[in-house]
Amino acid sequence: MQSPPLMMPWLQYSEQKRPLPATKHHMERLRRHVSPFRCTIRPIPVFLQPHRLIGGVLVYHSVPATAAPPNTVDTQAGLLLLLCLLLALIISLLLYHRHHLKTLRTATYTQDALEKNYSLLETVFTHSPIGMMVQDQARRIIRSNAALEAILGIRPEVLDGMGTPLSSLITDETARQSLLRAYYDLLTHPGHLLKVKLPIRSINGQEKWVVVSAQTLLENNEVKGIFWQVEDITREENALRELQRVSSLDPLTGTLNRRAFMQLWRRERGRALRNKTPLSLIIIDLDHFKQINDRYGHHFGDEVLRHTAKIMQHHTRDTDMLARFGGEEFVLLLPDTDLQAALEVAEKLRTILEQYTIKPDTQQSITITFSAGLAQWQPEESFDGLYKKADTALYRAKQAGRNRVKVYATPAA
Repeated sequence: MQSPPLMMPWLQYSEQKRPLPATKHHMERLRRHVSPFRCTIRPIPVFLQPHRLIGGVLVYHSVPATAAPPNTVDTQAGLLLLLCLLLALIISLLLYHRHHLKTLRTATYTQDALEKNYSLLETVFTHSPIGMMVQDQARRIIRSNAALEAILGIRPEVLDGMGTPLSSLITDETARQSLLRAYYDLLTHPGHLLKVKLPIRSINGQEKWVVVSAQTLLENNEVKGIFWQVEDITREENALRELQRVSSLDPLTGTLNRRAFMQLWRRERGRALRNKTPLSLIIIDLDHFKQINDRYGHHFGDEVLRHTAKIMQHHTRDTDMLARFGGEEFVLLLPDTDLQAALEVAEKLRTILEQYTIKPDTQQSITITFSAGLAQWQPEESFDGLYKKADTALYRAKQAGRNRVKVYATPAA
């Protein structure tokens, strides 16, 4: 007969949410350990939960039993088995309680971190100097901040009915179409970034420049909304435009300088070529300017140049381009103007200028006159070619006695 069975607890615990694999290798190790004592072993698995396994190992001694009666042996074995199972259950409960506490601590830490992050994001959104707003799937604006209200002059409750944000505030039609194209491209290609610079007029009538950027909010590749940012760059844009304006002007007369004039010439030449419209050039040279400088000084000569430029600017169109090319020479580009109309403009300016007088310090007043030559641009003609024709006409005006206008005549074949 075998000796009364002895129960030796064997435990294995897993925090993974799946049943444990078979424990055959553990049993083999235990058999090798007890084999010198002529013992046999048998596992009794106990499952507390699907992912937590409690295993009991029943050990039998091989020597004949001599002491206890069968009934007593069975009773002792049963009690021992019961105690072993109870011990395994207690250990299992302790392990589960430890795991549960760890899970609770992790969840609490995660909840605290989420609340802190949400609070931080809410603070950034609310107090950011950049205007922000969020659209939902139905393109309704569901959130906006105070900076956006200050930039646009629109209360948050009014934004919801605006449709495409900002479109009604844009003052330039080309910019409006650019925003709409970028907006629909954003909707059809989620993940793209929209970023455009726009001129707007706020609700309270202020002219502003803004940079608008937008990004789709994706969840499982599905658009859940759009996040917008609106940055007011009016101060920077005005400073840049003023710098560009100053850098494009002649510092003495306030007319265009040569570089700026040539940029505008290329633009007008292209427009005239596309629309098949006339384009004329007048070269104006002040008469006897060297003698004025020599007699009255360069300071008075500068005053004469400013006086002449002011009169010509006042009596030309906004679309006409007046530039000082150096010394006492001015050029005037006249879009949509043929030779006859250009001649009328030049004669008008000449007549108006000679009606004004300018008086040097403690000197007698003098009259300023000019000679001018004009020519009309021909398709595919370069600026140098046009300028040379007008300069030829100017030379003829000076040769004819000055204070007059001459038109370039095409040489006879």
